[in-house]
Amino acid sequence: MQEMIKNLRPGDLPSEGVVETIAALFTKNVLGMAAYIGQIFKIIVPLCGLVKANTTRVAFAKLFGNCCEAILEYTAVSNEESTITRETFSVELSEIYQSINKSTWITSRDLEVSKLTARTLGKICRLFDKQNLEEVAGRLISLLLSLFKRHNLDLILITKSLGDVLISLSAYKSDVLTDSKEAVAAILHNEICNSGGELTAETAKSFNELLRCFGILSERNATFLVHFILNKATFRDERIRSGNLIALRHLINASDEFLTSTDKELILKGFHKHLGEVSIKVRHDMTKFITAMATHDYLQSDGGREYVKFVVCECSTKIPSIEDSVHNNATVAVQLEEWEKQRKKQREMCSELLHLMATTIEKTDELFWPYLFEFLLKPNFENAFGPVVRVLHHISNVKLEKGEIEDSEEAAPKLENVSATDLIARFIVVLSDLKRFPDCACDTFLKLLRNLAICFDRKLVGLWHERITEMLEFCRNSNGQDKRMMRVSWEEKLLAFLSETLERMENQEWFCKMSTSISSQFSLYPTNSQSKNFSLRCYGVILSQIQDKDRIQHDLNLAVDQFIHSSARERQGLAMLMGYVASKHLDQVLSELQNTVAVYVTTKESSFSNFFSVFKSEKTLNELENAKSTVALSLGHLTYHMPREMLGIKLESEIIRMLLPLLRGLRSANSKSHAAEAIDLIGQALNNDHVSLCTGGKMLVGPVDSAIMNRSAGDGCVEISPSLTARDELLARLVKYFKNDATGDDTPITKVPAFLTKNIKILRACTTLSELEPTLNDGDMRKMLKPCLNYVMTCDAARKGEISYEEILVTNARELNHLLVAILKKKNTLQNLEFIFQQFEDYLKSEHSYQRLRAIQCCENIFSHFLNHPFKTDSKTAIVSLLLAKIIPACGDNVDDIRLKSLMCVQRLLEIQIKCSGVSKESTLEGFGILTEVADKLTSHESDVVYDGIRNLSKLVCVRLPLDVLQYNPGSFTCALMDALLWKQQTSANTACLVLIHIFETRSALFERKVEQIVSCIFSKMDLLPYEKLSSNFTRNGILKLFVILFRHYTHQVLDAILVKSLPFSNAASECLLHAGADDNLMLESVDYLVDSLDSISPYEEASISTKLFKSSAVKRVASKRALTICTALESLLVAYASKIEYEQKGRRSDEQSKMMNIPLAYKVISSLIVRLGSMCEAKSPHNLNKVNPYRQAVDLLRASFLVFFDTQVNKNLDNLQTWSCLDVEATSSGYDFNYFCETLHLILMTLCKNEPDKSEKMVSCVNKYVSSKFELQRATVVAFFAMVVQETLEGQLDLLLEIIINSLLTRLADNSPIVRKLCLQGLANIVYAPSHQIDRYGAVVIDALVSGMEDADDPQMAIALQAMNGLCDFLNKAPNTNIDAQLVNICLRVRPCFEKENVAIRSMAFRLFGMLANFTTSNTNSKFKDQIDTSFIQIVLHLFDSNQQVVKACKSALCRLGASMDNQALSEYLYDKLNSDSEVVDCNKFMNELSTIVIGGYPGKADIFIQRCIGFFTAQWPELRSAAALFSGHMLHNLDEDMRETINKDQIGDAFTQLMKDSDSSVRADAARSICLLYCY
Repeated sequence: MQEMIKNLRPGDLPSEGVVETIAALFTKNVLGMAAYIGQIFKIIVPLCGLVKANTTRVAFAKLFGNCCEAILEYTAVSNEESTITRETFSVELSEIYQSINKSTWITSRDLEVSKLTARTLGKICRLFDKQNLEEVAGRLISLLLSLFKRHNLDLILITKSLGDVLISLSAYKSDVLTDSKEAVAAILHNEICNSGGELTAETAKSFNELLRCFGILSERNATFLVHFILNKATFRDERIRSGNLIALRHLINASDEFLTSTDKELILKGFHKHLGEVSIKVRHDMTKFITAMATHDYLQSDGGREYVKFVVCECSTKIPSIEDSVHNNATVAVQLEEWEKQRKKQREMCSELLHLMATTIEKTDELFWPYLFEFLLKPNFENAFGPVVRVLHHISNVKLEKGEIEDSEEAAPKLENVSATDLIARFIVVLSDLKRFPDCACDTFLKLLRNLAICFDRKLVGLWHERITEMLEFCRNSNGQDKRMMRVSWEEKLLAFLSETLERMENQEWFCKMSTSISSQFSLYPTNSQSKNFSLRCYGVILSQIQDKDRIQHDLNLAVDQFIHSSARERQGLAMLMGYVASKHLDQVLSELQNTVAVYVTTKESSFSNFFSVFKSEKTLNELENAKSTVALSLGHLTYHMPREMLGIKLESEIIRMLLPLLRGLRSANSKSHAAEAIDLIGQALNNDHVSLCTGGKMLVGPVDSAIMNRSAGDGCVEISPSLTARDELLARLVKYFKNDATGDDTPITKVPAFLTKNIKILRACTTLSELEPTLNDGDMRKMLKPCLNYVMTCDAARKGEISYEEILVTNARELNHLLVAILKKKNTLQNLEFIFQQFEDYLKSEHSYQRLRAIQCCENIFSHFLNHPFKTDSKTAIVSLLLAKIIPACGDNVDDIRLKSLMCVQRLLEIQIKCSGVSKESTLEGFGILTEVADKLTSHESDVVYDGIRNLSKLVCVRLPLDVLQYNPGSFTCALMDALLWKQQTSANTACLVLIHIFETRSALFERKVEQIVSCIFSKMDLLPYEKLSSNFTRNGILKLFVILFRHYTHQVLDAILVKSLPFSNAASECLLHAGADDNLMLESVDYLVDSLDSISPYEEASISTKLFKSSAVKRVASKRALTICTALESLLVAYASKIEYEQKGRRSDEQSKMMNIPLAYKVISSLIVRLGSMCEAKSPHNLNKVNPYRQAVDLLRASFLVFFDTQVNKNLDNLQTWSCLDVEATSSGYDFNYFCETLHLILMTLCKNEPDKSEKMVSCVNKYVSSKFELQRATVVAFFAMVVQETLEGQLDLLLEIIINSLLTRLADNSPIVRKLCLQGLANIVYAPSHQIDRYGAVVIDALVSGMEDADDPQMAIALQAMNGLCDFLNKAPNTNIDAQLVNICLRVRPCFEKENVAIRSMAFRLFGMLANFTTSNTNSKFKDQIDTSFIQIVLHLFDSNQQVVKACKSALCRLGASMDNQALSEYLYDKLNSDSEVVDCNKFMNELSTIVIGGYPGKADIFIQRCIGFFTAQWPELRSAAALFSGHMLHNLDEDMRETINKDQIGDAFTQLMKDSDSSVRADAARSICLLYCY
């Protein structure tokens, strides 16, 4: 510090850092710095006038303020011997004050300077003496108060400074304080009002300083401040009213000793006007204000109870949830949420205040007791019951301890201004529904009631102590119990408590008071509340004890008038009231109900019957419905509570007769609920045990039909067994009530729709009626169960957070189980068990898990009940297996609970099965140990583990069930499992599939005679299953596996079953075959069987007359349906196997196919399918199979077989050759012709012979067996096959086959089919492709066959002749050295007639063959052949001008060849020169002129013959020939010399030309005219 002092030089302003450092030291070390205060003041104080900068002023203000605080602190702790006192530095402090005040630091614009200066001046005032203080206080207070108006200034330092000034003035009792009180009070009050909102940590300090100032001011001006605040109470500003309460509360807490009794009374009564405050903030401050008054015993004075009432009213405030209203405005929603929080906080604070006042403040019991009891009997105070009862319970305990309320010989203590009956009635009703009253503890209520027993009547003390203790024990043990059952039991205890209380009092006057009290309190309970319902029931209990019939009739009438049109709960309470009263006053209640029906039902219904009924309002209709349902429910309770001996007398004659009309026309759910409850109550009354009534020999019952009476011999007693003849009608009415609506204006009974609770009551009523005798028949039972099950099973799953809804769902299941068990009890037989199960069986298959769970719970319940009760073991034990089959699929459900409960059902059914079989109980458990393992697996979340458990279960079931139920019969275990494959729950269907697989694998021998039915069943299930990928559809995969298992055991039978199906196959049949075809052994065996079957039947049938008429005249053959079916099955199997091969590894695929080709079946299949393909040429499908093309099907089948039995290269080559192109080509009207097939066959054999030449011999052997088939196209196919084999087979292999082929072809030359004969000729002609030695060997035979074929008698189309000529041409062309001398003339004679055939191919082939014969003449045949040439020369020349170019080319070729054989060099050269070119067109006129010249010159003696032969063609069928003949004859005639002209017959020629001029063709006439012009020389 000495070093710091050295830096302080007199006359020189120190730096800010130095000043601030010294100021900080004063706050850290007060005692140490005290010795330096004087030295610092001597140096610093003179420099104050020199300070100009604000920062320096801040540093100086801090220093001076800290110095003053150090002085105050030092003097406070120092002893009397200290040299430093408050007066020590008075001079320096005065200088500082004057310098700062003179320099106007406090009014500086710099806020920091202003605040610190005010702080410093306040501290200085604390050190001034009275004289100095009074000199500066007035002005300083004014300056400080002015600073409060600067809103941007932090007021905490200002407020502290003002407090320092006020403390100093108050300590000196200066008059300056009195003079300034108004100004100070106004400013402080204003600041308190403005600062009374939400306070932060900083603002709270300033606010507390304001209150401290206010308290300092009140030390000498308390009365003034009280009046000042009361004057402000008239202001409407919320802040001012709140500030008043805050300020006054501070006065009471801090300055209570300064307030006079008058001030206190003024405060107590002056703020009554604030008790009705609306503002939640003001009410909150009022609560704190009351807390202060209660602490200082203000409330015990007159007017204090108004504040208690305010607190109780705040406790009773209902806090509405923001969810009760919807606000689109987010701001409004936030404001409402904040308001709700404040209201809740206010209520909690008032509740705690009430409790603290009772427990911590003395003499409050005089204030609260019995005043608070009044609030329990007033409306709108329900929410305050909890706090009030807690306080009253505490006070009653205190009074019991003090002995103020205890039984004594003197008069028992009473509660003033409160009726005992009113309190008892109120307490009992409130106890029935405590959940309506917030913060109400049941034990507190009961204990208070027990303490008050002596205040009501000393008779009640012992009884109440015992019963209330029991009820307290019930409450303690009720946790975790069913809420509904607990509520019902609790209400029964309360009613019993009330009844015993009434019995103990035994005072009719007191009973009447009780009835008056409880009826007067009806208005205290909200509409449709449980409290009002219970109060009516209590009312009924009380009325049942009253003996005055007039009073009863009066009260009943009032109750009906008041509640007949009220809410559902109230009408229910009214009905229960009627029932309670009827237990003692039956006639009065019946009379009142009859009057009610007459007034409220009959009168209104009769008014509806006129025309104006359509104009009745909805309200009127609802009132009528409410009245009917109320009376009906009243009749139910009346029946239930009436004396047993009167039941038989009154039931049918009065009650049922009155009830039935009331059940009609009910629309709302609540009305139907009441009606159902009434029926249930009547049924319960009848279900009680029989009651014997001694009549002394007199019959005191009603009509005979109302009861069944049995008189006991000798004792004069009649046993009355009441019956219900209207049960069927009541059941029918209940069934109609099952309608899920909630029309009408009734308020729902629960938070869920009213129809739910209505249906629960209908279920109960149905259960009750079903228990009556006689037992219902199946039809009535089915009608009853259907709506019951539909309601329970289809209720939506529990919605989260809706506890009441969840409770209803539980009740649904419980009531349904009761109903089912009740039906089963009536007849505990397997048939009845099956009947019940059938009613809810469909829900086991539901898509909704909650429906399946409820259904399986019902199963478990009825199975357990059936097993635990005796039943008859008859022969129909198959019922158990059927039920088992319908339960087992649920063991694989995707819900854990369903799986486990299903397993329990399976165990129960197996136990029933064992019990039916007569096995001992000890052996029942044998083998069931596996069920534990299965259960463990079924709880797993892994599907593989679950399915493994199902397989284990399948083994157990198959062992336990007899073999006869495992057979496939209608209603058998296996058949039912088949039906389960279609369950919507995928995992359940999978389970059924797994069980069936096990049965099929282990018990396949059982199905030998049922293969066809099983196959049909499998197909039907497959068709109904949704199609999905096999990898994701376990059920579909499983069914396919079932099919394969059956197929493996009964291959032929399964195929026969498939082949009886109509085409086209269903998707299921195709899919099953495709799946089976992937199995090697199955495929081979199946294909072998199918091929044999195909070979054994007709491939087609000849078309009938009707087919030809209605389809097409070209249709000759119709494919056999059986064959088409076999081919379809074959194709599926082969395609499946081909697909399997395609997806296998490439390296393995070749080996697989080679293996397939090497088996004998391969040749058999290929051969059969090739024959099949040929036989389908020009075959049409049957009339009902238009979509099936036989030929295309055969091509597909053959292609599939090649994919299976041949390697990739063969199939690739076939595809490259477009062998299967018919799949993309439309057939003709008569189908694909045989020639098209031959082309396809040629491509196939060409590929086979090229790639698989070593297979030819085996193929020929297999095909050869069809050569003698009775079907034309099969024979034709074989012959075509042979022909192409000869053509395509390599030389090495053909030697082995040719003999077989030639022999077969020669054999079929005599076939009755032209096609076969033609193909035989083609095959024989193909010998040209054989080696030369084979040609030499078979040449003569082939030529003979071909020549013979040229004159086939049955060849109208000349196709055989054409083939023969074509073959002969090919043969002669291939074998030019062949000697045909023996056949040459014969060939010429057979060929020449073909020159004039209309068939172009025949004509051209004939000319071609005739020309080729010129190369095969020898010396032996030369002259004969020339004769044939002379005869045919003119004919060939004329055909040079044929209309068909093919014929023209053939004629040119023939003339070129024949020219050399005509011994005329000029003619030969001319013909060769003119006709050697095929493309050159011959000029007919010129050619004929030149040719005629050469012919006349070369053959002068034959000119006339040639002319005559030309004239013979004047009548040819083709105009071109007639024209050519005219020109040739004209030129011949023209070129004859004179001698030759004389030798001809001119007349004949002239007639011929004349006739030719009449030809129809203009070109013929023109050429004839041209030729005539050449005859000018004649």
